[in-house]
Amino acid sequence: KHQQFTEVTTTLRTQLDTASKTEVELKRTIEQLQSRLTIEMDKVEERQRATAQQEQLWEQQKMTLEEKIRRLEGSKVDAETNAKATQRSPGREQTAESQG
Repeated sequence: KHQQFTEVTTTLRTQLDTASKTEVELKRTIEQLQSRLTIEMDKVEERQRATAQQEQLWEQQKMTLEEKIRRLEGSKVDAETNAKATQRSPGREQTAESQG
């Protein structure tokens, strides 16, 4: 019986030692995975920030271009109006001046 007890005890100690080593390895693996995850999340956040900055820049450029288009369209309308007025006005201006 004593030998059986010793064998069982030895077996249990071996299993406990193996379990302890496995636990240490698992903890180490978990820490490594957490570290990698943190690094990857930081990369994702940086890409999101860069994307948001790029989108903001594009929006600003779009607004600038839209404003330029509005100005050009306004200038075009003004130019067309002036051209029409100039075509009509020589005779009328003289008439208005001579009457005035």
